[in-house]
Amino acid sequence: MRKRSLTVAAAGATGVAALAAYVFAVRPWHLRWGATEAEARVVLPGDEIVPDASESVTHAVTINAPVWLVWPWLVQVGQNKGGFYSYAWLENLVGCRMRNADRIVPEFQHLKVGDRVWLHPKVPPLPVLVCEPYKAIVMGSNTGEPGTWGFFLKPIEDDKTRLVVRGRGRVARGPLGWLFHHALFEPAHFVMERKMMLGIKRLAEASARAVAAEPLPRGLNMIWDSPKIEAEESEANTGLTRYETDANRFELRCGMCGELYSARDIEAREEITFDYGEAYFDEHIRPKGCKCAACR
Repeated sequence: MRKRSLTVAAAGATGVAALAAYVFAVRPWHLRWGATEAEARVVLPGDEIVPDASESVTHAVTINAPVWLVWPWLVQVGQNKGGFYSYAWLENLVGCRMRNADRIVPEFQHLKVGDRVWLHPKVPPLPVLVCEPYKAIVMGSNTGEPGTWGFFLKPIEDDKTRLVVRGRGRVARGPLGWLFHHALFEPAHFVMERKMMLGIKRLAEASARAVAAEPLPRGLNMIWDSPKIEAEESEANTGLTRYETDANRFELRCGMCGELYSARDIEAREEITFDYGEAYFDEHIRPKGCKCAACR
């Protein structure tokens, strides 16, 4: 009887020690995995959606690739799109039917506020609340509790990007809600999200190596009617932007619009139409007056 009591006491002590180790060592580590103190404290877009969040988790990783090569992988996440670059076999055990993309899919490169990101074919999707191209994507909650899941890109060098992921929300009331969140959801979500971030890092860095291995484009000419850009001015003064290249891919950098790149192979002598977007057009082009006949 005494031996049995000692065994039960030892098991209880081991359980208490394991719980203490998780609460005081493991949990603080995974709540801020990869993130600096400044990254964990900085206010990010979407934080105001849940101003009284009881839980805030910030993870981060450095990607050896420029922002413009990271964004295409991030913007196509979703169960019915490019997947989540995590443990698909685990996700598929619960019926997610997940398939992680290993290439950039052009038809999945368009995302806007109001769109929905699916996690599971039978689970309500996450609404897109913030979408700032090459900067941030913030998704909302699909439950009755307020919450956000945000992805943020910050260039730290010309060829490096900091990917910061933040989750904010309020834990469901009651002991069962607390237990479910802290003992099941939180550690499981960390494992999956960490794999996702490393997956994006791997894919974007592979893209960067592929771009670096390509020769510089030949015969690139730019015709742009703008005094702010050092480029050949259009003699016809049409206000049109044109790109001509003998190579089938190109990358162009300029101080006015940052970086332009092709999401697909471009045929030699192919004519390209560039969509500035309404915000850029209204801020930079409309005030000077566009000379296109069919201005829009």
